[in-house]
Amino acid sequence: GLVAGLVVRHWHFRDAWGAAEWGMGCSLIILAAAGVWDCLNSASVRREAGVVLGLMLAAVTYLWFYILNVPYFGLLAVLVGLIEIVIFYWQGVPFQVWQYISVSVVSLSLVWLLIQGKVSVPGDRPLRVQAYKTLGLYQYPLDERENDKLAMYEWIRHHTSADAIFYYNDADLELRVRTHRAVTHSWKDVGGAYYTPELLLAYYRRFQQLESAYQSSEQLVACAKTYQADYIIVRGQYPGLLLPPVYANANYQIYDLKSLRNLGQLTCS
Repeated sequence: GLVAGLVVRHWHFRDAWGAAEWGMGCSLIILAAAGVWDCLNSASVRREAGVVLGLMLAAVTYLWFYILNVPYFGLLAVLVGLIEIVIFYWQGVPFQVWQYISVSVVSLSLVWLLIQGKVSVPGDRPLRVQAYKTLGLYQYPLDERENDKLAMYEWIRHHTSADAIFYYNDADLELRVRTHRAVTHSWKDVGGAYYTPELLLAYYRRFQQLESAYQSSEQLVACAKTYQADYIIVRGQYPGLLLPPVYANANYQIYDLKSLRNLGQLTCS
């Protein structure tokens, strides 16, 4: 599985591998091979155990030192592996004891990293950024739109009722998660009918209808009323409704449909 994953990553994305990528790949393969060897052999009595454990510690050290951006992480990993082999044969420490020591060191290192909180890493090393994301340590940089979106979610959560429905394309699937409020549509909802052609077409037409309604203030209000929405969320400036928004920032505005009067016989089409 590890080998297949590495091959797919390289040949599917067609990105060139540098020393770090090859080092990460070899480290994962070494760990997998050493694990298989440990399962198939009595490691405590075989003399090869010291070499195998040295390779394992070197691989793990390489991964951690790379993630932590330690200088000369490759050379240090090799040095750690060689020191382990010398100590193993000199002291005669059983293989299982070394495994417990390794697990303890890695666990304590991860706990220490988590205690440090979120950290920022430069984006010029995609592999290291990916490792930080996997460990939950990466601080995603937020732009103005993202900050405005989070501010809007905060307002919705504290100033609207729990059963409120928002006319909004929740493309990122965040509004429902962060506010616990309902929305009228989302592009990814179309995937709910992916394997049923008739439903897929119906879902798609409905999504297109609700999105195209933003081109006309009358249609927007009509569709919002048809789907019993309580609020309309628009991106950017939308002067066509001729109503002051109940919430607004540079990128988002929220209109309360209860403030709209004289809607006439508008229909959503």
